[in-house]
Amino acid sequence: MKVIAFYHLKGGVGKTTSAVNIAYLAAKEGYPTLLFDLDPQGAASFYFRIDTHAGIKAKKMMKKVKNAEKGVIETDFPSLDILPANFTFRKLDLLLSDNHKNMFTKILNRFAKDYHYFFIDCPANIGKTMEEIIPHCHLVVLPLIPTPLSMISFDKMKDFFSKRAVPEKKLCPFFSMVDKRKKMHKNLVENMIPNNDLFLKNFIPYSSAVEKMGTYRAPLTHQHPNSSLTQTYLKLWDEIKHHQ
Repeated sequence: MKVIAFYHLKGGVGKTTSAVNIAYLAAKEGYPTLLFDLDPQGAASFYFRIDTHAGIKAKKMMKKVKNAEKGVIETDFPSLDILPANFTFRKLDLLLSDNHKNMFTKILNRFAKDYHYFFIDCPANIGKTMEEIIPHCHLVVLPLIPTPLSMISFDKMKDFFSKRAVPEKKLCPFFSMVDKRKKMHKNLVENMIPNNDLFLKNFIPYSSAVEKMGTYRAPLTHQHPNSSLTQTYLKLWDEIKHHQ
């Protein structure tokens, strides 16, 4: 099972929409896929028409792996299941005491036999939860808006990973919400992608179509399978899938 986290220090950068669309594309290819919505806001669960009140509470999930299994819900799409968020997930950092520090290892080991891909929509912070999860990930996908502040946050995330002995090759930064009408966006994209081997070559442009996912509550890649944006997500997924 390949574990892929979508992560950023802050919200509003396209983290959840990327996780939802990429998870859908993986499942559409026939891979048994689980999306773990670990963000207490529950946006990924919302996009899949899942009531977050149906999710397993954090304390119960941390108590037994069996409880996490019971929390899994089938989505409307073949091969794609979700472990929905619950607002109690905001307490995970507190719950990850010494008694629970290996819980994510146990959860991943349990799901390994059932899924080919295990995607995680991570909470937008740096805390105990992320410290526990990151070492288990094969890849950490980092959406970045092409602005100086976003690049500063990228440096902070690299430092966070480095201090925890996470190999840099695990990082998959890519530009999200790119508006090439803005000179700053255009210059950063054109200068950074060719000159930094970490960055994925494809980027997601800013589009109101992504915002409308909240209206029809489904992956854009399902709702508009022939759109240019879906083709871009497909290229991005291909890069992530073959990342070494």
